[in-house]
Amino acid sequence: MKHLLTLSALLICLAGVAVAAQDASAYGQPQGWHGVLSVDDQSQFDRDYAKWVEATRKNDRDDISENARKMQDIMTHYNIPVSVSFDQIASNGAAATSAPGAYGGYNWTQRL
Repeated sequence: MKHLLTLSALLICLAGVAVAAQDASAYGQPQGWHGVLSVDDQSQFDRDYAKWVEATRKNDRDDISENARKMQDIMTHYNIPVSVSFDQIASNGAAATSAPGAYGGYNWTQRL
């Protein structure tokens, strides 16, 4: 009886750990970072991300650094790890690099 009780407790603990680890990262945040930021912060992050993408395209290192710092400040406020890429947080994400008309109307898909 004692062994059965110990085994049951162990299985319950293992099941709890498996369920908890399924949808959370090491920081307890969901893997998809959309919806984590407030509406205002998400809007600001999206603006900074668009500027960062444009500065990266132009190879403007000062603007790249400035916009990256602003986005990292927002990420720090929400305990988002630095290993998370900016496009995983931005609403427009990867679409900013491939959407027709991205970069102020310039269509990169036609150029490529």
